[in-house]
Amino acid sequence: MAVRGSVRFKADDIWEAPEDGNRYEVIDGELLVTPAPSWGHQVASAGLFLRLGTYVRRRRLGQVVSAPTGVALDEETAVQPDLVYVSRERAGIISERGLEGAPNLVVEVLSPSTQARDRGIKMRRYGAAGIPHYWLVDPSARTLEPYRVGERGYESGGVYGAGSTFRPDLFPGLEIPIRPGDPDRRVAELTSGDREAGESVEVELGALAGLETEVAGGGDHGRVVGAQADRRDKDGDVAELLNARPQGQVGRHAPR
Repeated sequence: MAVRGSVRFKADDIWEAPEDGNRYEVIDGELLVTPAPSWGHQVASAGLFLRLGTYVRRRRLGQVVSAPTGVALDEETAVQPDLVYVSRERAGIISERGLEGAPNLVVEVLSPSTQARDRGIKMRRYGAAGIPHYWLVDPSARTLEPYRVGERGYESGGVYGAGSTFRPDLFPGLEIPIRPGDPDRRVAELTSGDREAGESVEVELGALAGLETEVAGGGDHGRVVGAQADRRDKDGDVAELLNARPQGQVGRHAPR
């Protein structure tokens, strides 16, 4: 929902928004309010967050964070993408409240109420801000669309559908299989194609209060259960990632 009127909002305003479960963003001075995401949206976001986060942290490449995280692109534009990756080289944009500049990668998980915006105004603003990589994930269609910024904005890297595997140039050796199947399936196996570490991640989708994960490979073994992390993994990376995982919220609004 866009809030229109004579008032022009500032990027700083998103950090003053009420904590009511909605997502507040400002684009070109216009306030955008999005209700709490659906369960399917959060499942897709959490799965990708675990995969990218494990890959990035084990190689000490930078940081992967999930919403809600404020990203200020200019004085009248601040957004809260579903996932953000910031490399060590761009660490200077990290502040206590969020990001003050363009990260390396932004990921938006589509929903009926946001897909027009994610494919429209947000894509244009991300490209204008110089964000090199932009991924769109559609849980309903089971697709992933990578874009890379060029001279005329974002250029499509194709559409990866069910049964295909996405191998991002941004993360050499990482494979992201797009698996077909029942959306109500409780166990989704996420297997990384990392030849160096041979990582394998299995995510069991339990109740709202818990997300259980096992990690094996490369000499590291660990099990993390919900917020009460059993930190038996070698360096604690997976436990930290799960403690920072996105939380689904239930409200009176229609789901995203």
